[in-house]
Amino acid sequence: DRGGCFFTEKALHAQWRHAEALIVANDKPGPPSRMGVPMGSHAWDQLQIPAVMVSQADGAALRSLLAQGTAVRVTLQQPGDRPRLLVDGLPQHGSLERSEMAFYTFSVGAAPRDLTVTVTPEVGDPDIFVANDGLPPTQTHYTWASRGGGEDSVTISHADPDACRSCTYHIAIYAFSATSFSVTASASDAPTVLQLGMPVTGRLSTGQWQYYTAYVTDAA
Repeated sequence: DRGGCFFTEKALHAQWRHAEALIVANDKPGPPSRMGVPMGSHAWDQLQIPAVMVSQADGAALRSLLAQGTAVRVTLQQPGDRPRLLVDGLPQHGSLERSEMAFYTFSVGAAPRDLTVTVTPEVGDPDIFVANDGLPPTQTHYTWASRGGGEDSVTISHADPDACRSCTYHIAIYAFSATSFSVTASASDAPTVLQLGMPVTGRLSTGQWQYYTAYVTDAA
């Protein structure tokens, strides 16, 4: 059941008990809510099982079937048209054919922080379009954009009159040419996570610092 601890903690405990997946039942009537990750947390780096939330009614129905000894088979999948959730400082890999678009969302808290979205190509030329009006951005509908050749970056100052707090930014990556890329969104001082084989670039002025984190596992 949904309770007082973070969803990532529930998923990690289920994984440690050798579960193949986690289903969390909402603790109140109505539709399920989105399970997120605490800002600045890197617990998702340890997760290897899928996790979803279902409504309180669906959770009760599943429990009833299990209590009766009925075999229950569940299939988990992400709808192809749902934007991917970007986690603060964690690059995500993607690939697109020419003129295709990939959509992402990134949620920010109430604290006044700058937001930076960066796309780094392995090959090709991806562009960035960002909006926060609740609609997915396009080449003609956006508030911020970067359409240079190669790597692109958009920084939205917390003082920007179009910036928002406790809201969700919608991000679109457009393939000017066929591309393979990594996209990163950051709105905190947390280090950017480096992942094996995934390029990440950045810009610094004289005297500035940029911090990164790389996770390694014990050799078997």
